[in-house]
Formats: sequence, C-alpha cells, structure tokens
Amino acid sequence: MDDTEELYYMRAYYLRGKIISDTIHLERKMDDYMASYFCSDAEKKKDLMQSLLSTKRIVFENKRLIFDFIVKKSNPAWVLKYPKFKNTLIKIIEQRNVMAHYLLKTGDEALQEMETTMDFINFRDNVEVESFDKKRQAALIRMIEACTFAIDELLG
Repeated sequence: MDDTEELYYMRAYYLRGKIISDTIHLERKMDDYMASYFCSDAEKKKDLMQSLLSTKRIVFENKRLIFDFIVKKSNPAWVLKYPKFKNTLIKIIEQRNVMAHYLLKTGDEALQEMETTMDFINFRDNVEVESFDKKRQAALIRMIEACTFAIDELLG
C-alpha cells in the first residue's frame, strides 16, 4: 500500500469512527433520558439501561420512537424549542447506517477524489453509491453535535 492509499484509509477510518462513536454517545444520552423518565432510583435506572435500553434488544430507530413519545409528553417546551430534532435524528440514523454497513469505495477514482469526497457502496438489489463530500461530512458531524447538545439540555 502506498502513502496515498494509506492516507485515504486513515481518513475513512477516522470519519467512520467519529460518526459511529459520536452517534453511540448520542444514543446513550437518549437512553439516559428515557431511563430517568421511568426510574428516579439510580440503581433501577442503571438496571433498566443495562438490561434493556443500552443493549441490542431495542434498535436505535425504535429508541427514537420511544424517546419522541416521552419527550412530547414530559417536555413539550423542549419539543417546541427543537422542532427539527426528530427529522435530524432520522437523518443521522440513516447516514450512520451508511458509515457502518456500506463498503468503502476504493480504487484509482476514489483516491483521485479523496480530497473532496468519500464514497460508500451498497450491493442490495443493485449498486447504490452514497457520496460524502466535505460539506456533507461536516453537516453530519454538526447534526450529531446539535442533537447531543439538545439532549444535554434535557438531562440538565
């Protein structure tokens, strides 16, 4: 592997790692909020997180639906303050899934475009390519940060 390929892979590893890690952090904050809604006792809250919320038993999309129900019921002012939260979270989940499950596009074309774009390929029914230019990468990171900040406000 030459230096250009090495740099390309390192950028891809960093981007994927950052998106996945930051999204997990966001998801855990949602778990914390939901557990706090159901349990005021710290030990029971911990048990709820360990046995149900922070496990594979509930996928992120279902957590989003539960979170949405709880926050509308218990914090309607927050919902009004962050009207785009729900749709932004949906976009984050979709794009995070691309990072986690699609194949990184490699080859000469990918290396030539690496300063501006990173492509991911999905092979279901047909070939689907998701392009993440620098603007889209930065926008995704900002969306995750904004949602994390909003949930921090809920958590106090």
